[in-house]
Amino acid sequence: MKYSCDKVPFPVGALEYVLRSGNEWSAPVTLPWKSITPPALASYRGKLYAAFVRAAPDDKAVMWTRLDNGVWRKPERIGGDNSYHAPALGVAHGKLYYAVTGMNNALYFRTFTETGGWSAPEKRHEAERPDKAPSMTPFREGMWMTYVKNDGIPYLNIHDGNRWHGSHQDNIWWITDDPVGMGTWGGYVWRVMRKADNTIYLSRHPEDGNWENLGQIPNWLTSHGMALAPHGQRLSLLLRGMDGYLRAASYSSLPIYYTPALWSAPERVGGDQPVKLMDEPAAASHNGKLYIMYRREV
Repeated sequence: MKYSCDKVPFPVGALEYVLRSGNEWSAPVTLPWKSITPPALASYRGKLYAAFVRAAPDDKAVMWTRLDNGVWRKPERIGGDNSYHAPALGVAHGKLYYAVTGMNNALYFRTFTETGGWSAPEKRHEAERPDKAPSMTPFREGMWMTYVKNDGIPYLNIHDGNRWHGSHQDNIWWITDDPVGMGTWGGYVWRVMRKADNTIYLSRHPEDGNWENLGQIPNWLTSHGMALAPHGQRLSLLLRGMDGYLRAASYSSLPIYYTPALWSAPERVGGDQPVKLMDEPAAASHNGKLYIMYRREV
């Protein structure tokens, strides 16, 4: 069977962001660029970096930009990279790490420095067919990356500054149709996952051992993947509610035994003028503020 009609369109969204300073959220700031995927964010050497897949021209090119002294630079393409999926960004070993699932469902990896630019791409795991966006977070002097295979099982890879180690199949047998959110806080790597019934589950990884299954956060639902970001003394979780609005919650205490009761109630970002987004947000703590970037409908 051969499909001979028009190309299948990818939903296009305008890139937008809000930031939290203290207990106050800013008004949304709309950027002059459109994307077919959610964005990625990372704070690197005093600048806020973003990556996304541009909507025009229709080449699925992965782009990068950064906020430098209050001004976003004109986006540039990352090598010749193309994708249907959101990229991932993280910082370790004095470098900005980048990963993306290619259009052939192979996973590609690069690093960036301000003096050297982007490294050549390294291809990983084409045989395992990751078909979701990867996620990354620094931990134990390494970069930890989760990707989800086409059977929905997450796998962990760790870069020690020289090479990748892994991949390690999830020991708690999570199954998901979305990217897995990752963040490092309180001596653990934390992960958040949406199940097919829209319920939300957490796990964390200590210095040694395996993933600890923290179970469901009761009464929370989301329609897409989520973002985790350490900010100040809290771990922030950002999600798209079932009504389409952006919500933020935080976990501010780290007892020996985790309890979901210590999560704050998810507040609707924007208050009387709530933020509506298309899919999963990206989040990063930068210069004392929490930045949330997302796509909104155009």
